[in-house]
Amino acid sequence: TTEQVRFISTASDASGIIQINIYVDNILRSTCSTAPSCKYLGGSYSQGTHPYYSTTLDTYNNLGRDPPSGTKSFYVNEYIPS
Repeated sequence: TTEQVRFISTASDASGIIQINIYVDNILRSTCSTAPSCKYLGGSYSQGTHPYYSTTLDTYNNLGRDPPSGTKSFYVNEYIPS
């Protein structure tokens, strides 16, 4: 598909967030050092399922992840005009 997908990851921590990473298809696509959010506009994507997840790093170097294990995903269905 030629459509694009917008990914937004937000994070907060009492000590502060110093980095947010967005991964799509298990590839690092965006690194942001401006908390509380990180955005990535990606595409186009081939037909099928595409995994994504995000990680965060706080000022004490504690790593967070969404989801905590595994990935989330979206599915691209090929559009065939009639």
